[in-house]
Amino acid sequence: MKDLILVEGISRWHCRTVVLHEVGFRVPRGLLSVISGAPRSGKTSILRALLGHEKIDQGQCLFLDPVLERRDMKQVLRMGLNPPWIFPWVTCMEYLHHLNHYQKLLDPQAWVKTALGRVGLLAMAHVPFWKLNRVSRVKLWIAAQMVPHSPLLLMDEPMRGLQPAEREDIWLVLRRLVWEGHSVLVTTPFLEEAEDYGEYLVLLDRGRVVMEGEFAQLTPQRRVVLDVEDVAGTAAALRVLGVDCQIHAGGCGVTLDLNMDQAQQLLPLLLQAEVQVRDCQPEDLGSLYGRLQLQASMGQV
Repeated sequence: MKDLILVEGISRWHCRTVVLHEVGFRVPRGLLSVISGAPRSGKTSILRALLGHEKIDQGQCLFLDPVLERRDMKQVLRMGLNPPWIFPWVTCMEYLHHLNHYQKLLDPQAWVKTALGRVGLLAMAHVPFWKLNRVSRVKLWIAAQMVPHSPLLLMDEPMRGLQPAEREDIWLVLRRLVWEGHSVLVTTPFLEEAEDYGEYLVLLDRGRVVMEGEFAQLTPQRRVVLDVEDVAGTAAALRVLGVDCQIHAGGCGVTLDLNMDQAQQLLPLLLQAEVQVRDCQPEDLGSLYGRLQLQASMGQV
């Protein structure tokens, strides 16, 4: 799989405040990539730096697909930084048809209908903008960037201001575009939703990357809490593994805090020793983010 963008150690300061600090990540082709983090973690600053809207004091952003280096393509990508401003009486089809990158196509009207169909707005092609609900306006924002042979769809927080059901609708549109062969890069503060629908994650905290990779690759970084009954049998199994783990006694059993690899090795030993495991809870992504934030603040990441 070839990458579309490679970010190498970019840093940016503003009035002695660190906005971005040695940020590095890649944007894979053919995946729904998500940049996530708390407010003011640097999500928008990264996109603006990518597109030349903010100065980079250190590092570089490389567009590995030559199409992304074209001026017209960068203009299309810049549309993803902010929702479009549209006259209230302009219809969906009229708006798309008058965009410069659509007018340059051989058959702009046919492609406008195709774009509206892919985001589920074809039935509303002749509806004026002021009659569109919030979800439909975001879908029109997506359609505005869907030019033929575009290697990347980029959007800065398209879920902002939407309710959970509305956000799910947009996520499904983005997933459908990826299934059709598009590459998507979005920012969002909704980490749990990013895990449900995204495929590649760049997790930020105060301008630093604390985690990056495909969601399946992030599993080993999570911890697992095991609730077991037999203290002696559990301690013996831990000695066999050579694991120094703090055992928290409580009720009729003990609780163990292990990483994913340790848990996978320990469970067969507990089964062999006939130690009953009452519960096994992997760490959710939100808890992992909180732990990584704490480690970053202590200089451990």
